[in-house]
Amino acid sequence: LVAGLGRDRAYGNIAQANLFANYVALGQAALIFLWARGSLHPALAACAGLLLVCASALSGSRSPLLFAAWFGVLGMLAARTPVAVGVGGRRLHLACFGMAIAMVIATIAIPAVNAALGLGSSANMVERVAAAGGDPRWQAWALGLRLFSDAPWLGHGFGSFAGAAFDAGLPSDMARYGEVWTSPHNIVISLLAETGVLGAALVLGGLGIWWWQAARIYITTAR
Repeated sequence: LVAGLGRDRAYGNIAQANLFANYVALGQAALIFLWARGSLHPALAACAGLLLVCASALSGSRSPLLFAAWFGVLGMLAARTPVAVGVGGRRLHLACFGMAIAMVIATIAIPAVNAALGLGSSANMVERVAAAGGDPRWQAWALGLRLFSDAPWLGHGFGSFAGAAFDAGLPSDMARYGEVWTSPHNIVISLLAETGVLGAALVLGGLGIWWWQAARIYITTAR
């Protein structure tokens, strides 16, 4: 089965533009690592990077700007280590910053180029960021917290957000999209609403331990 083309945002065959942007970001991170290790010829890395940043921009998702910021931060951290996971810190630093800059440029340039050349409309990520105040996700977050307050310990059940949200009464800003809201588009609020404090504590506690171990390894390596 192949997902049909809809609206003005690219989403591959995933049929969800934000998830598509997430997968592309994983590909960008993998590309950075391969080039930094010297496992990929610079020309091939540049071609693959160009393809991936264009895909990010065409997704119309706002998350690539967040990923670009993460690449920049991680690039600065990499510069502080002589060797990062067996990779030259300087090469990793340059690759992270190069990818971050390319993502920002593509985000701004591609919608303008498409419009100028008559190649079709593309969702403008910058305009979506500027209009974030009217995003229905704010209503979804508020609804998720309300569902959490109704069942704070065990939640409404894993995967039950859509039904619980419908029963609780969707706010008008959410209902006008005519779509099923399967999550509040926030992993913490989603865990709280569906699994309560106990489930959220298990997942977030595991992530916290992972972050603590990663930070400890980084500090040890940077010495």
